[in-house]
Amino acid sequence: MDSFGNRLKQILKSKGMTQKRFSELVGKEDAYISKVCNDKFNVSLDTLLQFASVLEVSPDIFLKDDDAAGNDMVKDALRDLSPDLKEFIRKRPNGPWLVLAKDLSETDLTPDQVKKVVELWEETVRNNRL
Repeated sequence: MDSFGNRLKQILKSKGMTQKRFSELVGKEDAYISKVCNDKFNVSLDTLLQFASVLEVSPDIFLKDDDAAGNDMVKDALRDLSPDLKEFIRKRPNGPWLVLAKDLSETDLTPDQVKKVVELWEETVRNNRL
């Protein structure tokens, strides 16, 4: 199982949030968040609940095994995608395609344009592996 700090870093990354911004949102010092992320400090239950609330995740994501937590992060990322993009991404192995589709969906690209970019990126990655 990942450490609490590693899990927090993963969630921050998946949300596109810096440790500095997160520290501002939770009202904690930057140094404190850095130490939590590097497993130098443990957090209280109240702090864990505050972190989960600010990050809009279930508190148990910090405590689940790796596969369950990863699945929750994928579900969280998919939640904001259009239905056709969700279906498109579900047909691919989860990972970079999901991140790319989520990032592109927050731009002015249409879902069809997002699909095309993901397909081109997928093809490029596949060709570079050969």
